[in-house]
Amino acid sequence: MIYKLGVPEDVEKIPNIPETVKEILLRQVEVLCMEYGKDRDVDQNDGGYVLYVPLGTAHEELQRTVRFSLNEPELIQCYPLKDRNVCLALYLLNNEYSVALVAEKHK
Repeated sequence: MIYKLGVPEDVEKIPNIPETVKEILLRQVEVLCMEYGKDRDVDQNDGGYVLYVPLGTAHEELQRTVRFSLNEPELIQCYPLKDRNVCLALYLLNNEYSVALVAEKHK
């Protein structure tokens, strides 16, 4: 399952998430809330959202969920953990709307 996150409370609802991954997600969501407001409509208003792709998510599910090009991220940052890698890719869809894609994969 892919999670769409707009506020810190969305992150808290994800079951069985590694603490380091949770921290990465919270940091991204908190920046959006600080800059664009916690009460924004993540699909309509400025700011955007974070997509969390947990370990084991099928590639087909990601293709169905993402409605923009995954070719040109503005930023890619990877975090090596003990049993997996976590990568953050930031996509700027316009000057005031972004999607941060946080994905886990096996080492």
